[in-house]
Amino acid sequence: MKLFIKLVLFSFSLLTSSLLFSQSKSDIEDQIYMHLNKTSELRTRLDYDEALKHGNIALSLADKINDHEYKSIAYRELGRVLMDDNKLDKANIHLSKAADIQRRNNLTEELARTRNAQGLLHTELGNYHQALVYFDEGLKIYKSLSLFSSRTKILNNKGKLFLAQKDYKKANSTFNHAYTAAKRFAQEREKAEISLFKSQALNKLDRRKEAISTCIRAIDIGKAIQYRWVIIEGYKTLSNIHEDNGNPSKAIELLKTHNKIIDSISRISKVRLTAEAYAKQNSAEQEKRIEQQEEIIQQKIEQEERNQVLTFLGLAFLILFFSFIIFLFNNNQKRKKANLLLQSTNYQLIIAKDEAEKATKAKANFLSTITHELRTPLYTVTGLTDLLLDEDPKESQKGYLKSLRFSGDYLLNFINDILDVNKIEANKVELEKIPFDLKKLSKEVLFTQTKVAKDNNSKLHLNFEDSIPEYLLGDSLRISQILINLVSNAIKFTKNGDVNLNITKTGSTLNTIDLLIEVKDTGIGISYDKQDEIFESFSQGSVQINRKYGGTGLGLTIVKNLLQLMGSKIQLRSQPNVGTTFFFEITLDHAKRESIEVPKTTEIFPTDLLDILQNKNILLVDDVKINQLITQKTLTKKEINCVTADNGEDAILRAQEQQFDLILMDIHMPGIGGVEATKQIRLFDANIPIIALTAITIEKEDLIMFNEAGFNDILSKPFKADTFFKKIYLQLIKSTT
Repeated sequence: MKLFIKLVLFSFSLLTSSLLFSQSKSDIEDQIYMHLNKTSELRTRLDYDEALKHGNIALSLADKINDHEYKSIAYRELGRVLMDDNKLDKANIHLSKAADIQRRNNLTEELARTRNAQGLLHTELGNYHQALVYFDEGLKIYKSLSLFSSRTKILNNKGKLFLAQKDYKKANSTFNHAYTAAKRFAQEREKAEISLFKSQALNKLDRRKEAISTCIRAIDIGKAIQYRWVIIEGYKTLSNIHEDNGNPSKAIELLKTHNKIIDSISRISKVRLTAEAYAKQNSAEQEKRIEQQEEIIQQKIEQEERNQVLTFLGLAFLILFFSFIIFLFNNNQKRKKANLLLQSTNYQLIIAKDEAEKATKAKANFLSTITHELRTPLYTVTGLTDLLLDEDPKESQKGYLKSLRFSGDYLLNFINDILDVNKIEANKVELEKIPFDLKKLSKEVLFTQTKVAKDNNSKLHLNFEDSIPEYLLGDSLRISQILINLVSNAIKFTKNGDVNLNITKTGSTLNTIDLLIEVKDTGIGISYDKQDEIFESFSQGSVQINRKYGGTGLGLTIVKNLLQLMGSKIQLRSQPNVGTTFFFEITLDHAKRESIEVPKTTEIFPTDLLDILQNKNILLVDDVKINQLITQKTLTKKEINCVTADNGEDAILRAQEQQFDLILMDIHMPGIGGVEATKQIRLFDANIPIIALTAITIEKEDLIMFNEAGFNDILSKPFKADTFFKKIYLQLIKSTT
């Protein structure tokens, strides 16, 4: 009887907890709905940061109550905000998550709305085929649910996709279907938009009379429902149609009307400023009320969690009670469960490993993309600066131009440092073992830093032990990179002082030699508490120091990581206001005499350079007009004849029609890219030198791909003029011998 009473009391506790949870869940759903509405409202007001804030709150609350529908809607609304804020990659991730949840939970109507948003996103990205797939799937879902009125927006967006593709017949046909649906369901805003876009398609099809009447209809509907955007764009479109129809006076008249409407709206906006300020005050009060409501909900959630703990304790007691009774019977089954748990843990570890690998790959792809997007405008900045400096500017302007060039070079070095760090962290650095002259390399390192040292009124010294063999085996490029970073770092913090590069032998065997390499300066020194931080990327101390003394803050990180790859470790001794010594020990192999090739000396600037380049015919292929202009100007200054092509298709045609001495081929272009264009040119001309121009980071796989496509050489943008002409010179020499 006592056991029965306990069970009744326990059941009552469970029921009470369930009711409290139900009430709390209802409150949370109200909050989710409110935050989603706020997200949409702020998006239309272009306040993207606040919109994202409310969207993420809605997502967090939906996740707390495990509501799949609200969670998917939150992801979609966040995706739409990010899309409007032109953060297309992040928008794609959020919309994909929304669609995945909706598909797995059979939320078909919401999935249709998400497909419409994904279609718009991929139209913006230029992925027209994928956009069409999403629009068609959305239309199919609405049809299966008999939600015919919801199809109008997707049909309108699908028409705009065809308009973007310049498939005006399909666009017109799709707009006809969309307008019929909008008319049937009295969707006036949609009728206005569809009529506007349809008039643009008709104009491109040279059906001007229909285009004019359709555009006027759009304006009339817009006026009737006070849809200002359609009215403004309508007059602009109508002006364009009349201009295309050979009626410039009418076009100008309509354009004036368009401008008057914009001016009128601007004046109205100024009048509303006071009202908006009042609205902002109300909004702040509303935000305060929302925070109070959220605090109440949080208290309820905490109460619910306490009830759940009590429930859990009660269940645990019952489980222990029954487990004690049947312990002898299920011992074997427990072992099976333990094995299953172990398998599950292993599976989770595999998933975690895969996720980590995906994250690393995503990081590498992101850095590759951002590098391309930064190097392309950098080429414009540095190229235009060089051209302006060559145009004999005023003395007052030279300083500004040189500062601009310095900033461009700094940014390029910064990008390269970031890529080096990423490449090392991603284990993509392969160390070479080739013969090299360490003493000569050390002298070259100091020579490259002479000007910077002179600017700081400091002297450079090399102390190289004579017993070290002339040639050693190792990765000379990476060793040079380490020494340059250490020496330039020492110079940066040393004014009116000395920087010493000391290389001594500490031991040797028949095949190897142990070296101690030191870079010692008499600079400002490093305090003891900062010595561990300086090797970390962008540490707080590093950031503050680099703002004062210059540099990217990544040089020592690169040194540390490269030495770890070589089985060594960077160390330091330092005393503030006395100086710093960075040092490391490294073991290198002796170079066998038969493997040593004495490098041939070649001039940096060949004496016959101008004679070879003069009057040569070069085809320049680049889709970015300003970069095309800069490269063309650079070539013509050397009396080189330059013909330009805007894309791969034009390049192929020009290469067939005209004889060129060399082709400069950009890699990333719309339509046929540089790689495919080169493959097609090689089908009819196997001998013409083709140099790839690219702003992407060149990996080993890229080199293989470029070689297979038929490129003779690669030049990374932005490039220096002497490197540019040297590569052209070498290819022209090869093609004539």
